[in-house]
Amino acid sequence: MKSFFTRSPKARWPKSGRLHIYALPPDDDVATMAAAYQDLLAAHALTNLSRQPGRWLHLSVERFNRYLDELTDAQLAAVTAALRQHIATVPAFTLQIGPALVAAHTITLDAVPDQPWRDLRSAVRQAAAEALGPDSIDPMAGHGRPHVTVSYATGHVDIEPHLGALNHVRAGRATFPVTQAHLLAVHQHADTGSYTWEPVDTFPLGYTGQQVGIVPS
Repeated sequence: MKSFFTRSPKARWPKSGRLHIYALPPDDDVATMAAAYQDLLAAHALTNLSRQPGRWLHLSVERFNRYLDELTDAQLAAVTAALRQHIATVPAFTLQIGPALVAAHTITLDAVPDQPWRDLRSAVRQAAAEALGPDSIDPMAGHGRPHVTVSYATGHVDIEPHLGALNHVRAGRATFPVTQAHLLAVHQHADTGSYTWEPVDTFPLGYTGQQVGIVPS
């Protein structure tokens, strides 16, 4: 694995407060699952691999090319109104979270299904383009499979000898009803390999889902 924060020239942000839309799982089942994988990685004494704290776990719906302090009051009002309108057209849905997947720069919890997530992304992208202009979001690269990042690489990580142990973690699966989306001003902490945020607004999806629970593996 290689550093998530040097993977491209734009990987490190010039400042904090970048606007994102996240889906935020409750601080219980998903955090418990993430901790099971994080504890194993810690037990194997892997360096250059961060631990995203449970309270900051998230699923990134979309990242904007705008920072909160750059928006006028009128622009913020316009984008929140557009997001509220478009997100409300997407019916709420439930994601199955887990197991862990190892990528080139991160360790994530997989999530399915893809289609309702793509619908939510499309609604957010349309709202951002309408309110802030088409340059407010990057062109979509792939379909953006939903996931929860539990660890970011902050340097070289020799993960291959530990793949078998990761595959043997029996953390079950969590169900996450996505009933709302959150507009956040996100702070990148490249030195510790983590992200935190300040809330800006919350937008309900089309209807209410069920409670979160663990599904046995």
